[in-house]
Amino acid sequence: MAEAAVHSSPVPVDGMLYFGSDDGYIYAVELAAPKEHHAIKLDPRILDLYVGEYTLGPGQVMTVTREGDKLMAQVPTQKEKVELQPESESRFFIADADAELEFVKDDAGKVTHFVYQQGGFEMTVKKTK
Repeated sequence: MAEAAVHSSPVPVDGMLYFGSDDGYIYAVELAAPKEHHAIKLDPRILDLYVGEYTLGPGQVMTVTREGDKLMAQVPTQKEKVELQPESESRFFIADADAELEFVKDDAGKVTHFVYQQGGFEMTVKKTK
């Protein structure tokens, strides 16, 4: 795996996950078989906890918004927003990318970051706003 920090957004393409590293290399990781996900309904007020901006890397921000009873994410590398579908009160998935996000809260109940997982790749993303 990467020998230095990873500050780039991972990009899934045809069963592979591509990302750059501070060691000057671009890595390609084969994605595991898709996990079976089951979306649940959450009280829309819970979704407000996750709304905000999350720093993916230098100059790369993912914005999470609530649109009705859905949580949507605008990723810098994509033109359209993606829906974050809840599996539990803190775990969401992106069906098209077979990716998972686990939102982490502090002792006061505020979201501080999320852990992004996709095909064996894991990245912690801090909430900035």
